[in-house]
Amino acid sequence: MKFGPRDIMFLLVLLAFPIASWWTLFRPQNDEIAQALQEIEFKQDTLNKVAEATARTKDLEQENEAIRQGIALMEERLPTGKEVEAVLDDVASLARSHRLELPKFVTEKPVESAGFGEQPLEIRLVGAWEAFYLFLQDIERLERITRISSMELSRSKESGKIEAVLTLNIYFSDASTEDVG
Repeated sequence: MKFGPRDIMFLLVLLAFPIASWWTLFRPQNDEIAQALQEIEFKQDTLNKVAEATARTKDLEQENEAIRQGIALMEERLPTGKEVEAVLDDVASLARSHRLELPKFVTEKPVESAGFGEQPLEIRLVGAWEAFYLFLQDIERLERITRISSMELSRSKESGKIEAVLTLNIYFSDASTEDVG
């Protein structure tokens, strides 16, 4: 069989059809498919991020509830302004129970803070070191929230005793500034 110009032309036209169809049909369609796959990947990433955020939201809700319960527990430990007097009596009885002398027991003006009050109390104690140490441990064990903001220790003029001057802050729930002491 001989190939003439007519046969070569037919062969070229026959080869041109698949190339032209690839160029005009398949190539644009492949570009659309690639773009669709990118969009699917982007949306899948977004869905994964939303799922993570949703899981974190549940965890955050649980953590927030735990924090709320902790705050409620702390607020329960805050006496009202009227109950501060009882806390002062507790501190005085603790000092007496440890055989500490209380030559000075002065309540200062209450200080208002955000949502609570703070009653400073200046205490001067004289007694044995062991008794003072046990007194401090009992102050730490009080049901109410207290803080010792300053403390000075010195030897007493009496043999074997120390003198302590400390400022004890008692926190209470209603920040009324009436003198509770």
